[in-house]
Amino acid sequence: NNWGLARILAMTDLEDFGQWQGMPIGVKGIFPNPLSLRELADAIEKELGESVLVHAGGNIEISSFGIISGGAAWDVVTAAEQGLDAFLTGEPKHEVFYEAFERKINALFAGHYMTETVGVNLLAKKLTQEFGLATEFILLPTGL
Repeated sequence: NNWGLARILAMTDLEDFGQWQGMPIGVKGIFPNPLSLRELADAIEKELGESVLVHAGGNIEISSFGIISGGAAWDVVTAAEQGLDAFLTGEPKHEVFYEAFERKINALFAGHYMTETVGVNLLAKKLTQEFGLATEFILLPTGL
């Protein structure tokens, strides 16, 4: 999900970001041509088909970005500590709102379910391209 979305967004210098039970789960990287916060939110909305909730707490121009799909709101702290301009996850948390402002980082939230559909869709596309398998993704968004 995370690496796939980073590549779709044309990020470069990708590396592991964030951990869950000792395993890397996310990705961080840079935009060779910085985006405005609105341009970034629009690009994510276009790809996921989901509205993006934006907490503008930092730079309006985004060069560095971290992504952890699903429910990783508290990793906004890790993103800020690593000097990223913005961070995306699925589910927002009330407590993270002011944490992001205090740490001067932009936090974006695009839904737990929708942020976790990227990898499945990329896998389906690869199976079709490489093996000629017919695939169908059944979209059942929760709105969360």
